[in-house]
Amino acid sequence: MPWHNITSLYGLKNMKINDVLQNKTTKYVAMSISKYPGTFGVKVHNAMIKYKNIDAEYFACTTDNLKETLDTVRKNEDILGCGISMPYKIEVISYLDEISEDAKKIGSVNTVLNNKGKLFGLNTDIFGVDWALNFAKGRIALLGDGGMSKVFQYRLKNKNYSLITRHNWIILNREKFDTIINATPIGMLTGESPVSNYEHEVAIDSVVKMTTFVKKSKNSINGIDMSLRQAAQQFSLYFGVLPDIDVMKDAVRDMYDN
Repeated sequence: MPWHNITSLYGLKNMKINDVLQNKTTKYVAMSISKYPGTFGVKVHNAMIKYKNIDAEYFACTTDNLKETLDTVRKNEDILGCGISMPYKIEVISYLDEISEDAKKIGSVNTVLNNKGKLFGLNTDIFGVDWALNFAKGRIALLGDGGMSKVFQYRLKNKNYSLITRHNWIILNREKFDTIINATPIGMLTGESPVSNYEHEVAIDSVVKMTTFVKKSKNSINGIDMSLRQAAQQFSLYFGVLPDIDVMKDAVRDMYDN
């Protein structure tokens, strides 16, 4: 059964890792693991798999037990790797055999490679963050302190930025920032904005959709374009070939119209 029919059969938000293993039709698989899986990874990776004619499939899996899911990954050498999404980017570290130096310094992992049962963690979010920060200017407000925020904090060391969490959120109403970075899940489900004031010059949103925050801001970097950069790096790690980012972007073209 083709991957898109499997996805339709089980529903992305209900698919477990065992569903993948029981129904896969290719030699290799890779997957995203999340509490609330979306379609982005499935679209971009499978488009590139088809383009490169690789004997593999990519799936989105949900789990409430990350350790149990990764134990299953260890036991199956045909699972090449996993993308790790919120809220597991920090928790995952405790279940891995080794992590990259960047991931250690950042304190979060979004990519896991499976090498004969040994799990190695990396952070490819850094590729999207580096690209997005090229557009940042002036005084920066970084919203959130989770896994994605850790990557921004790593790259913003010694820069003029303020870390804003639920404990000091009121600062957004009291002070003016030139760039606001949303590294929280705000906007993920309904597209709502983390701010009500749009006087900032640049908005950078890590949420992988066209959110209200992105649409209302004067200049914005959306989470779709950011995620394409990190996903391209993931693909090269999983399958050992360089992807064509334009092919991946075409696969999610519909997301830009939402």
